[in-house]
Parts: sequence; C-alpha cells; structure tokens
Amino acid sequence: MTDYAEEQANELEALLSIFPDEFRIVDDGPPARFQIDVQPEEDIITDADGIPQPVSFVLEIQYTDTYPETVPEISILDNVGLDEEDELMTELRGVAEDSVGMAMGFALAASAKEIAERILTERAERHHAAETARVAAEEEAEQARHAGTRVTAESFQQWKSDFIAEIAAILKQKGGEELLTPAQTAAAAVAGLLDPVKAKGGRLTGRQMFMRDRNLAISDAAHMEEGDVTVDADLFEGMEDLDIEDDDDSEGEDSVLAHLRKGGVD
Repeated sequence: MTDYAEEQANELEALLSIFPDEFRIVDDGPPARFQIDVQPEEDIITDADGIPQPVSFVLEIQYTDTYPETVPEISILDNVGLDEEDELMTELRGVAEDSVGMAMGFALAASAKEIAERILTERAERHHAAETARVAAEEEAEQARHAGTRVTAESFQQWKSDFIAEIAAILKQKGGEELLTPAQTAAAAVAGLLDPVKAKGGRLTGRQMFMRDRNLAISDAAHMEEGDVTVDADLFEGMEDLDIEDDDDSEGEDSVLAHLRKGGVD
C-alpha cells in the first residue's frame, strides 16, 4: 500500500533544498500546502524608456490525499506584471496531468518560470512588431503628406480647366477684375479673358510706349549733347518687314523711325 504522506514529506524536503529562499510551507498537512516564489528573467518586458518592468508571482500547490497519484490543486498568487495568468494556468495544469504518478513540485515550479518567460517574450515581440508598424505607418503618412498628389497630364488639364472656369465666373461679377488675385489676373490675360493691358493695371510695356509715342524719341534727342552717341537710323531699315504684332499702331511706328532718320530733332 502506498504511503502518500511519506512521499509528500520526502518531496517537501527535496523542494526546500532546491529552493532554499523561494520555498515555504503554508500548511504542514497532511496533505501539505506550500508556495514557491517565481520570478522570470529580467529585461523581457520594458517600458517606453527601455526600463525593465518587474514580473513575479507565487506558485501555490495543495497536495491531495492521494498525491502523486492525483493532480494537486494549483494557484497563482501575488501576480505582478503577468497579464496572461489564465494562459499560464492552462499550461501548468497540462504539465500536472502529464506528471501524474510521480513527484511534480519541481517540474511545476520550473515549468511556471519557463512558460512565463515564453509568454512575456511573445508579448514583447508583439509590442515591438506593433510599434514598428506604427512608426512605419507614420513615416509613410508623412512622406505622402510632403509628396502631395502626383500630377499627370490629365490631372493638370483638369485643374487648368477648373481654374479658368473659376476666373471666368469671377469676371462675370460686378467689378470682377478687382476681385482677381495677381495669379488669376495673369492667367485671365493668357487665356484671353482679360485685355493684356488691363492685366498689367492699365500700364503699357516699355516697348509699347516707345513704338506708340514719337515724343519719347524727341524728348531723348533734345537732351543729346556733343559727344553723345547718336542712333544710326539705317540700323532700323527693314523693321517694317518684321512680324511684330502691335495692334494697329504701324503709323506711330513709322513716325518714330522717320524722326530718327531726320536726326532725332524736329
């Protein structure tokens, strides 16, 4: 006949020698109840600053009257930092069931530490993967924000059409020309929606002023002094053949050239 009480006492003595600082008897029994402190390896779980977070718990085992022929009662107490306690308990019960018929106190304590470390490592890996994915997503979003929308010929033409339509709608309003921004004014002139002279605020270009007003040539010639460089009118021969689009001011152009040929002064 098996002496369960003796087998249990022998195991308690062995556990005390293996875990001199972690092992303690809570109830001598029989059947006895005892606890073993378990602390997984450090540095598995860290906070955002890389500081290790402590993880520890107490494995409590309550013998049955017929232990080790039956599975003892197993509990986890004083759990610190192990969120996956249910997972640990499920695996420990499996170890106990596989160990029926032999002393299992040491196997349960060693398995509790090993299983906890594996669970914590898997958690750390999940957190690391999630953080890596989060950083990658933020970087991708930042790059997309700076890159903007890729412009194609089709998208540009669509934007151009919309932009011109917007300008045309503004010009239909009373005083619409004054409502245009400088960019819209320039675009309106290019698109033929606004007179180029009006687009420049009513000011002629220097070339337009010279070709339209012969008095400009007179005013400059009147101030010429001895030693000043005169203009050789012959240099302008053939200008009438150039394809210069200056509205209907050919008469003004001819008067300026004629004046230069006469010496620049009436």
